[in-house]
Amino acid sequence: MTGIFIKILRMSAWGISLQMFLPVITSGVIYLAGYPLTAFLVFQLFIEAFALWQLSMGIVLSKYSAAGKIRVLFIFNMIFALAYRFGSNAFQVWHYVNLGGFAEMEKLYWLIPVHIYASAGMIYCFWLNAKWIRENETADGTGINESVLKTFFRVLMFPWGLWNIQPRLNAIVSKYNRN
Repeated sequence: MTGIFIKILRMSAWGISLQMFLPVITSGVIYLAGYPLTAFLVFQLFIEAFALWQLSMGIVLSKYSAAGKIRVLFIFNMIFALAYRFGSNAFQVWHYVNLGGFAEMEKLYWLIPVHIYASAGMIYCFWLNAKWIRENETADGTGINESVLKTFFRVLMFPWGLWNIQPRLNAIVSKYNRN
């Protein structure tokens, strides 16, 4: 079950970066070519790649943590944020195709609480990933809280954090998986 997630965490920082930034560059070229809807859809691959990286961290690192299991709230928040993202993207595509332009989502006030919860849920997931990284790096469990905040900001500060976090993830995964 966790095989694909372990493979993602074993990738180099270059591999993860290319996986995330190729859709961004491609969508820019497609947009400049005059296809805004296609560019919008290609850009979503960047967001999905970033979410997959975060989900991989959560699933694999929680398995190696002291509790040995993933938190239900982590999975719920990831699913909720991705479902919200998918739903808003589907609405944008529907609006573009049927009404001839992208919707002005900022005028849909009922979405504000949903957006705030999805954002807070992702920040919670970032925090848990940072906590599990520190917990797995410190074998004896001491000093966990002193660097969790630093690690959290590194996870949060994308793409700079990717270059700091990915080698640490490689070390953690290779420590537990020798095959």
